[in-house]
Amino acid sequence: MFVIKFINHEADVADSFITQMREVVLSNPAARNLETFRMIKSTANRSVYCCSLNERIFYIKLYSFSSPIKYLKHLFRYSHGIHGYKKSIRLLNENVSTATPVLAMSYLGGLRSLVVHEAIPGVDAEAFFVNYSNNKNLRSTVLKKIGALIAELFAKGFSHGDMNFGGFIVDAKDGNVSVSLIDVDNITNNPKQRFRDIVNFNAHLFVTAKKAQVEMLSSDELREMYLSMLGIYNFDMTETSFFQRLNQATELKLIKWGQKGYIAI
Repeated sequence: MFVIKFINHEADVADSFITQMREVVLSNPAARNLETFRMIKSTANRSVYCCSLNERIFYIKLYSFSSPIKYLKHLFRYSHGIHGYKKSIRLLNENVSTATPVLAMSYLGGLRSLVVHEAIPGVDAEAFFVNYSNNKNLRSTVLKKIGALIAELFAKGFSHGDMNFGGFIVDAKDGNVSVSLIDVDNITNNPKQRFRDIVNFNAHLFVTAKKAQVEMLSSDELREMYLSMLGIYNFDMTETSFFQRLNQATELKLIKWGQKGYIAI
């Protein structure tokens, strides 16, 4: 058994917590009935847990491989957990607001791995806009900050790969509004991906609102968010051409997903 550890000593976590994480990477927390861990979501090859320690909250993303072929491909690469840690550090070094990574571990060449981030105060953007349906000024402030954060990410050479409202955390307590990125697994440096990020983001917003049967954002609000982004990163397009391309590409994406009823921005 061989475990690689990347530890962010600035996070100041106890040795006992690091030992616990080692046990997590070697087995399934749910199977061992560890009461300190609460499962948030789980798929075939990754699970997300929440745990608390000394009044601090942490999120643990545990990865495993669902097929031997996928495992073999990663034998000579960093594991998903190590990649997640390194991406978060790089984003923070570029002053992109994201969750602070605490540690990462990898077992048997990445057969299992994990990354731990300290929780960011607030709620995801989807929940925020549903809960604050009547506060227009606050909604406007948050939308502008989301647009600016997306533009900042792109301007610093990154593309997201899986942009949706669940990946933004909004903290609007005490009149101070902040927006941060979480779930950075798919971030790359592919410039061709950036406009596709916005198309996917726009399509996801439509689908999410349709499923929830709420108008999460009006067309005017969406336009405000994208204009905030275009003020910093404009894809070398005019405002008119951006919205034309975005509407066309979003409608095609939604048709591909079997969705109808898209309203152009």
